[in-house]
Amino acid sequence: MALLASILIGAGPAKEPGVMKGRVLDSAGQPLAGVEVVADNTLFYNTNAIGVSDAKGFYRIDVSRPKGTWNATAQIKRQVSGKPFTFDLHPDNSQVFAGTDGAVRNFTW
Repeated sequence: MALLASILIGAGPAKEPGVMKGRVLDSAGQPLAGVEVVADNTLFYNTNAIGVSDAKGFYRIDVSRPKGTWNATAQIKRQVSGKPFTFDLHPDNSQVFAGTDGAVRNFTW
């Protein structure tokens, strides 16, 4: 029932314990595939969980272990005038979150 309510009122997907998920879109609202999304554990150095957005722009990352808080970032790689560039994307919510709680973090380029 809660999922149906969130769809009907446009609140977006509900968070799930142990999961960071969301969607990556361009500025026109079109999905972006192949964007690398990173959940970086803030307690343990160099402990990351990485996902890639699918053809519809969705991604899902397990952040249940190790326990702690996580920060969300994303990068997209594009060619500009024949040269490779990497662009940093920022989430719609930049607050760290507990992996046990999970989070929804959407990105726009």
